[in-house]
Amino acid sequence: MNIPFSYGYLLGATLAAGAIILLVVFLRHKLAVRVTECPFPPDAHQIREHEFYTEYLMPLLVFERDYPSFIAILSLVISRFPISRFTAHEEVRSALAFLREASFNGGEPKEISSVMCVVVNAFVNDPDVEYEFRLKLPELLNKFLDEVSSTSSRVAV
Repeated sequence: MNIPFSYGYLLGATLAAGAIILLVVFLRHKLAVRVTECPFPPDAHQIREHEFYTEYLMPLLVFERDYPSFIAILSLVISRFPISRFTAHEEVRSALAFLREASFNGGEPKEISSVMCVVVNAFVNDPDVEYEFRLKLPELLNKFLDEVSSTSSRVAV
C-alpha cells in the first residue's frame, strides 16, 4: 500500500499529537495522586482551616497546665470533626478569639474558664459529637467541670 507523501506526514502528526495527549493525561493523573496525598491540599477552604488551627487553636495549648481536660476535649473533637462545623456559630468564634487573646495577654481565670465553657458547650451539644464520643466525653466533661470549679475557687480565695 502506497500512501501519498502528504498523508504520511498527516498520519505521523496525528499519531504524535495523540501520544502527547495520552502522555499529558497520564502525567496529570500522577500529579493528582500526589496532590491528594499532600497533607494540606490546595483547596482554599482547607488552607484557611489549617491557618485557623495554627492561629487560633495552637495558642490555646498555653491553658493545658490549668485545664488539661479542655485541651483533651478540644483535641478529641477536632481530630474527628472540622472546626468549621463549630465556628459557624458566632459565640464559638468570639470565644475562640477571646481565648487566643487571653493566651497571649493573660486574663481573669474565671472569665477564661467561662469562655471555655462556651466552646465545650458547643461541642457537647452537637449530636454527632455526642454520639461519636459517648464513652469518652462524659468523663472528660466531669474532669473539665472540676477544673473550672477549682479555678474559680482558687480565684475566690
